[in-house]
Amino acid sequence: MSSINPMQHQKKSAIPLIIHFFCSILFLSSACRPFAQELPTIHAKFTTSGVLIDGDLSEDAWKDAPSTGSFTLVDGEKKVREQSNALLLQDKDNLYVGFVCHDSDIKNIKAGGKIFDGDSVELFLDPGRTCSYTHIGINPNGKVYFAWQFGDRKNNARAIGKLYENRWQAEIMIPFRDLNWPKPGEIKPVWGVNFCRGNPRLKEYSCWSPTLGGFHNPIRFGNLNNIKVDAKACYLAQQESSSKPKSLISISTDQTFYSATTRMRVDIKLNTDQSLKGKRLNVAVLDKDKKIRLQKEIQPILLLNQEQIDISSLPEGDYELSVSFTDGDRTLSESSKSFYRVKTPPLPKDRVEIKDGVLHLNDRPELPIFLYFGSRWGHFKDMTLKDVDDAAAKGFTALLPSWQFLKQEILENEKIWSEQNDPSAIKFIKESSLSFQEVLDAAHKNNLKVISFIQFWRAKELNDRQIGAAGKMVLKYREHPAILAWHSNDETDGWTELNNQTCKLCKELDPRHPVFLNLIHAVASNRDAADILSTDPYPIGKCSIMQVPNHADVLQKVIGSNPRQTPWLVLQMFGSPREGWPRCPTPREERCMTFLALNHGAKGLGYFTYHPEISRKKDGEKFLSEELWSYMKELNAQTRDMSLPYLLGRDMKVASCDSDQLDIAVKKYRNEVFIIACNSKEKEVRGNITLKNLSLPKDLEVRFESRKAAVSNNVISDHFAAYDVHIYHFTLND
Repeated sequence: MSSINPMQHQKKSAIPLIIHFFCSILFLSSACRPFAQELPTIHAKFTTSGVLIDGDLSEDAWKDAPSTGSFTLVDGEKKVREQSNALLLQDKDNLYVGFVCHDSDIKNIKAGGKIFDGDSVELFLDPGRTCSYTHIGINPNGKVYFAWQFGDRKNNARAIGKLYENRWQAEIMIPFRDLNWPKPGEIKPVWGVNFCRGNPRLKEYSCWSPTLGGFHNPIRFGNLNNIKVDAKACYLAQQESSSKPKSLISISTDQTFYSATTRMRVDIKLNTDQSLKGKRLNVAVLDKDKKIRLQKEIQPILLLNQEQIDISSLPEGDYELSVSFTDGDRTLSESSKSFYRVKTPPLPKDRVEIKDGVLHLNDRPELPIFLYFGSRWGHFKDMTLKDVDDAAAKGFTALLPSWQFLKQEILENEKIWSEQNDPSAIKFIKESSLSFQEVLDAAHKNNLKVISFIQFWRAKELNDRQIGAAGKMVLKYREHPAILAWHSNDETDGWTELNNQTCKLCKELDPRHPVFLNLIHAVASNRDAADILSTDPYPIGKCSIMQVPNHADVLQKVIGSNPRQTPWLVLQMFGSPREGWPRCPTPREERCMTFLALNHGAKGLGYFTYHPEISRKKDGEKFLSEELWSYMKELNAQTRDMSLPYLLGRDMKVASCDSDQLDIAVKKYRNEVFIIACNSKEKEVRGNITLKNLSLPKDLEVRFESRKAAVSNNVISDHFAAYDVHIYHFTLND
């Protein structure tokens, strides 16, 4: 995980390493935002001349090509030492981009190994500005990285890099059909686009449209106009290619886990061009002992067949739906699919709902403050039930336990688990001193809720054994009074189909608890895959703290006004030098991240990650410092105190400030007004905050600081140390 240039990142579970990018998103919300520059625009030029992909941009086709002009640093503030610009052309089938990267030390260009480890340029394309974009990276050797929001894609892009005495150039051809296309109705004439450059030798990251913290920032992409392409044809071509059949028979059912439902809908597709005359299609339901419990012949046979099967007579248990396609005594093809009859879940003791974008517990609005509970870098054998008490004492309201606590469930299904995880991770599971049941019981005793992470659902395509093992885990724990939600997956950005599938399975097994999904950035493409959508910006020691509100903004934009979804954020509470985070956040930085997230609409906060006392004492400054852990009690108390204004308060768009460092939100809750101002920079500043159309008293209470701030001419003038947060409060006169 990296602030700007990507690197491999692994956390929270023993999963294959994922390419993890930081995304800095800016969306002008009700908060008074720093750095609100106007987005630049580039116009596409259509060419009928052939473009030779050779890294040479002097040919005729490029002479009058639209140019971005000079790049600026990603934060939009400092000047670039090594300048760049990009050129853009198109024909009816392809987009062509040329990058020119000036370099005074050309002999030390680094272009080996992974693309983003050395010098590189990056292109971002978002047709229709839906926040679901294509990311392309090219190094000086012409090596190409091509992804749809963190999922590598097969493509026909061609690129060449070329070195000169004082610069290097890259030229790339991108077929339109390889881009990530939204549905035709979502495609608008203006695209989002950005052109970026990574120069790691100078630690200089620049781009055409400043993204204010990281390249992956779709709301801060510039505008691309005048693209001439048949977008609908491109979209339909992708759908056709992705739906090619894998076998002669394709089976799907309306559910996998059936409780009160008495009928099962079965869709059977025959992927054949041969005559169906004289053929037979038989459907059978077998129990776990392979005994036939139901049987039916489908007549007449069609290429697309839909049947309703009465399963009311089947007791709870594991079943197999078997379909055979025959011609006389000859079997042409067979296919099967597992399904399950399960007990109807009883009503839980506590009712968990999402209403008006806010999580409610027994009809009370709740702002969950949850802790990733487990030691990411070891020490599982050192954790005890006292650690649960410790979390409760620090004011957390929920836990998200690590996968290692599922010791019993994983060891019982070790072969299934090892198919999709590193088998060597079994040793960590065996070292775990606590079971998941013990964590649940201890959490309940401490009035903590639990977001349960589901193992076994960690593959691009789930098989029946994985689905069955995970389903039994949910069935085992769904009635526990501590359960708050199901954490279906973590950082599976490019696995949209998997995320949607796991959400559906969770709902079948337990419709009374919401589904939580944490992503790197790909919220737009996974908007239907969870009730609770989250991302995890970790900026400290890497990039601007503005990563945090930027992530919250994109969650807000994607969720929109959907009353049944809510945005949460996972905040950095760790350091890891070997993985690129040199230190743990300071208490002041943690507080600033927390209120920046809340200012920009986060309705739940997670903190990654917990370490037991032995780990804090040994490696505290690297991982979780004792200072920060002790401070979390005070910070969580402040968050709880401010929860109702943030959850139910009305945004007031009345604030302006003479400092672009201050991020300001104004909330009106009942007859009280809260002005929350966060210094987003490490440097101190004096800010003058003006509120229009709102009369301020002569002085204001500053919450949690035991002081008052003077007001002169309706202006609050105050000093902000690095990453300071001041919360001003007053009561409106009736």
